[in-house]
Order: sequence, then C-alpha cells, then structure tokens
Amino acid sequence: MTSQKLRLSTRAIAMTIATAAILAGAPRETATGRHMEPLPMSPPLEDVVLFEQIRAWLEPSADAASAYLGRGPLYERIPSRRESFELFIGAADEDAVRDRMRRVPYGGLILSASARHGVDPLLVAAIVQAESSFDTKAVSPEGALGLMQMMPTTAEQLGVPDAYDPGQNLDAGVSYLAYLLRRFDDDLVLALAGYNAGPGAVDRFGGLPPFRETRGFTNSVLRVYIAHHRAAWAAVNPDGLDFAVLAGG
Repeated sequence: MTSQKLRLSTRAIAMTIATAAILAGAPRETATGRHMEPLPMSPPLEDVVLFEQIRAWLEPSADAASAYLGRGPLYERIPSRRESFELFIGAADEDAVRDRMRRVPYGGLILSASARHGVDPLLVAAIVQAESSFDTKAVSPEGALGLMQMMPTTAEQLGVPDAYDPGQNLDAGVSYLAYLLRRFDDDLVLALAGYNAGPGAVDRFGGLPPFRETRGFTNSVLRVYIAHHRAAWAAVNPDGLDFAVLAGG
C-alpha cells in the first residue's frame, strides 16, 4: 500500500467514525417542534471494527487482541486482518522509525539498504534478529552466513564476495527480500516463508509450507516486527490512538 493510499484510507476511517459519532449526539427538532431528540445515527459497523482492529495492533491488551485480532499464530491472524495490519504498519512516523533504528545494531546500514530497495527497515531488523541475533559471523548448521543468513550459492548469484561483511550481506539480503515481496504481491507471510524455505516451497504447497522451522521463523519475525512498530508509534503518541492522529490533524 502506498503512503498516499494509506493517508486517504486512515483519514476516511477516522472522519467516517468521528462524523457519525458527532451526528449521533446532535439534537434535532421533532415533527411537532416541541422538543429536541438526538439523531439516531451510528458509524458503519465495518468502520468501527476496522478502527478497533487498528487500535488492537497499536495498543494491544488481552481483551482487545482476542476480540478484534483473533487467536492463534501471527501468520494466521495477519492474512485475515490484512487491511488493518497494513494500516497499522503504514501509520509509522518516519522520524520515529529512524530513531528506533538507532537502537538496533547496524541500524544505519539497515536503513541504507532498506531505502535502496524500498523495504521497511523495521522488517529487516526483525529478520536479522531472528536469523543471526546481529552476529556478523553467524553460520547456521546448513551453512547460511552472516547477518541475514545467506546461503553461499545465493551470495554467489547476487554477486556478494564476502557474505560476512555486514554491508554486503544486508544489501544482498534486503534485495532478495524485496524480490520476494514483489513475487508474492506484498504478502508478508508468504515472503517471509519464502525467505526461510525458498519461494519454490511456497509455490509447491500453495501457501505457507507446513515446516515447523519455517512457521516458527515466520512467527518470530512477525512478533519482533510488530513490537518495533508499536514502540515507534508509542514514542510519538504517548497518549494513545485518537481520531485527530488518524485523520492527520
């Protein structure tokens, strides 16, 4: 979703609900003109549900999360709440994201690589944490190398001479992630599954592969990714969610 579409969507949601709430409490004259009654109006249910889903992503509580986001692993909940999830992710303040990245090892390199390839840096940070815990010398039992755990064959295909070099590793890894996001039409769950198990496995199973490792990896990345966005949001919205923020006021 583009930033322009996001602004239009969030503004529409906020203004629809806010206007309906104002009108619902506004007085009106009866047919006899003898007294005033409130207008019997309420916001459309789908708008209220969407707003509450966004609130649950941003400011989770046990009740809100279960009521509006459902239960189960994140790789199941996000596809069924994709619109509210994308609005939640898109609500991030750029300055808050940059400030968040200053707290992350190799945050500057992640920001640079993410900007070059058009990927959310907080997503990249979440992948690096899950893959290598920011250890540039990490080697998996399968032979994956460096921050983003790049296989030697993939590194060779992407023209990476030194997969242990953090800058080279990140640039190639983010480039590959951007490719997967395009390949799977910005479906975050499938892109992450493809990053772990390979896009061929996603194609073969027609969705998220049943591998325990892939599902665990996908859920771990999503959990950290959401935590980063919640922290970035809270840094600039200490009083929580309100209509003025959503509407850009």
